[in-house]
Amino acid sequence: VFYAAAGDQTLAGNNEDSFNPLTRAWFIPATDGRFGRVYFGYDDLSPQGGLNDHGLFFDGISVPYKALITSTPKPGFPGGPLAMIDEVMAKSTTVDEALAFFDQYSQPGFETGQFFFGDKAGNSAIVEGDTIIRKQGSYQIATNFRQSENPEPPYPCDRYNAADERLSHGSYSIELFRQILDATHQDHYVQTVYSQVYDLKQGLIYLYLFHDFQNGVVLNLADELAKGPHMFSVASLFPKNQNYDHWSFQQIDQWRNLYAYKLKRDVQP
Repeated sequence: VFYAAAGDQTLAGNNEDSFNPLTRAWFIPATDGRFGRVYFGYDDLSPQGGLNDHGLFFDGISVPYKALITSTPKPGFPGGPLAMIDEVMAKSTTVDEALAFFDQYSQPGFETGQFFFGDKAGNSAIVEGDTIIRKQGSYQIATNFRQSENPEPPYPCDRYNAADERLSHGSYSIELFRQILDATHQDHYVQTVYSQVYDLKQGLIYLYLFHDFQNGVVLNLADELAKGPHMFSVASLFPKNQNYDHWSFQQIDQWRNLYAYKLKRDVQP
């Protein structure tokens, strides 16, 4: 995940890496006191990232387990972690507002994850539980390690270093972000199943399927929210992709076999 702001450009990029091909995008229009928003994720509808209609974006990033130690016990958010991130995106316009919200509650799930937030005003931050890492300079990057434990180069991630080298030149564009996504995508057992470039000022999402960066689609958040609540498969937006179809079939077949192995045949449906 990476973010940059300079001049009239405020952009964010994300590669979503997974073994789950069942991708989804779902749109929630604004209601009284709650902003319109889109989330991206999988068939369990757990938001992996998203954008609201005030130009605030977020993405979640997995990291190795680390127990949280907090000196000030805080209450949990009613409804749990998923309800908490939705509340942040439904009521925050800026990174500072999102961080202030997080500061009120305990943060289960941060033992193995962190959040990246960016807004259209030029601010971004990584939330590592009680540790907040704000953007220094014009850009910020996060991959699957805790920067509180690795604050200085060399960084323990080739993808971080590849993005850092390209962003350090100080000129940002949709094309540059597309190139960074291409340079950092995964093509092993875990695949980059979709990628995004968010134009936070324009409310546009440049979307790519299965690390095919030659064939993208552009979603206008305002136009999609005007259609009312709806959801679709990310793959359904794109022409047939033989590589994706082959990989998706293999993954689903493996899960089907696993479930069949675990079923207790003597239990009635």
